[in-house]
Amino acid sequence: DRIYLNNQASKCSPSNAGCRELVGLKPGVNLVENGNFASNLLAGWQESGAGCLFNVETGQLSVVGANCQLVTDGFIPVSSDYTYQLSYQVRSDEAASFDLDFGKYNALPSGQPGTFDSTINLEANYSLPASDDFTTLSYSIGAEGDHNLTDSISFVQIYFTLTSDPTSSIELDNIQFSILKSP
Repeated sequence: DRIYLNNQASKCSPSNAGCRELVGLKPGVNLVENGNFASNLLAGWQESGAGCLFNVETGQLSVVGANCQLVTDGFIPVSSDYTYQLSYQVRSDEAASFDLDFGKYNALPSGQPGTFDSTINLEANYSLPASDDFTTLSYSIGAEGDHNLTDSISFVQIYFTLTSDPTSSIELDNIQFSILKSP
């Protein structure tokens, strides 16, 4: 196995022995894989729901159905010392509603994602009016955010759930989870 480092790598202090954090991320880096659906695939995402249709075209995701869920595939590492911003664009050709939640997870002693802790509900049954234009929604999470992360939380997952009737369609694009402020 190889580890690739950038030009900012430096020696670790002996006081950091056993530390598993390899990279100090800088503000502005998107931590969500394929948040803009540029690959025209659902890479980086898991979809679920009976009778749901997930379609990626021209760098946007269209979801049709009721109780359809889209979840980040894998876990996003976080620290309670950081402040993060989750933002995304959404639109619908008819009035629709959705939930947006953050699943919070503890780390195992090995540093890997462990047990589910709790959920942060960012939007409950958000009512999206019909529009040809995207609406941008944004939330701050963490040390100086509207929604806190406790010290025990090391990983999160993002959950979008379409809660409208089975014919509603929502389009998502430009999903970003980035660091706003680091310690």
